[in-house]
Amino acid sequence: MKKPANRKAVPLRRVTRRDVAQAAGVSLTTVTHALNNTPGTRIQPATRALVLETAKRLGYTPSFIGTALSSGKTGMYGLLLPHPQSIEYDLYTHLLHHLAKDMEVQHRHLLLLFRSEERTYLDLIRRGALEGVFIIQSDQEMADTDAVLELGTPTVVINKTIDVSARPHAGMVQQDWEALGNRIIADFVADGRRRLLLYHDTRSCDADIVLQRGLDAGVAAHAHAGVTGELVSVSYTHLRAHETEATI
Repeated sequence: MKKPANRKAVPLRRVTRRDVAQAAGVSLTTVTHALNNTPGTRIQPATRALVLETAKRLGYTPSFIGTALSSGKTGMYGLLLPHPQSIEYDLYTHLLHHLAKDMEVQHRHLLLLFRSEERTYLDLIRRGALEGVFIIQSDQEMADTDAVLELGTPTVVINKTIDVSARPHAGMVQQDWEALGNRIIADFVADGRRRLLLYHDTRSCDADIVLQRGLDAGVAAHAHAGVTGELVSVSYTHLRAHETEATI
């Protein structure tokens, strides 16, 4: 029986921009500008589409080190959360999903960070490993947020009311909870309700504190119609503990 000839395994080689340029029939410079979407360069839409399609077909992926060295950008952004368990919160899970999905399309990626006494994540920011930071929180703790903002890295705080007027590198994304509270009362009143029980966390949850202002304003605006509102403030941490016990 004839033995099969020995064949040396062909090592898999990383697809480079030069490969993309050769396959697309354009210059290496054109490929670089098309992939980086370099500002100030003129590339025909059809040429850019050809380069992107060729890169995708060949399985080209940007070199992390090469991109960082040539552009001074890492494509990495930190997402600072209160603690690992907060990933399970519905709002946080929803935000995380859409942030990661939208950023991946732009070849940008999230690195999960968690608050701690040591604040080791600050070293990543100081070393320039992160281009920016997202902070998602609902509580009143500001020490970690202030520590990040002091470094001057572009930062967006989500679901927490802060004053960013004196911080040009910072932004805030927050729902108008006060308007929502007012609308809730108006809807109940329109439905014929007059005695209302307001049951949420006004001790530690920033959104609920702002929401309560809207609820109070709504009750006051309809007081002439006999509307009253009684507040029962309860810690969400306490509620989650009871939910966990009930599940077990």
